[in-house]
Amino acid sequence: MDSEKAISFNVSFSSICYCGFSTNSHQLHLSSDAGTSFYNITKSTAKISHTSNITGNVFWLAIGK
Repeated sequence: MDSEKAISFNVSFSSICYCGFSTNSHQLHLSSDAGTSFYNITKSTAKISHTSNITGNVFWLAIGK
């Protein structure tokens, strides 16, 4: 169930988004799942890629100033 989603932060950072983290909320199968990616980061948005054989939620956290 590979997917990609654009997200918007609740509050836009005034200067910069330093980094973002994402993780699956379910157990991964280590031989066939790749996990998540947090990329294309701006001060107010990012994209999350979820690569897994299992459908589930992805949690994320953005850190900025």
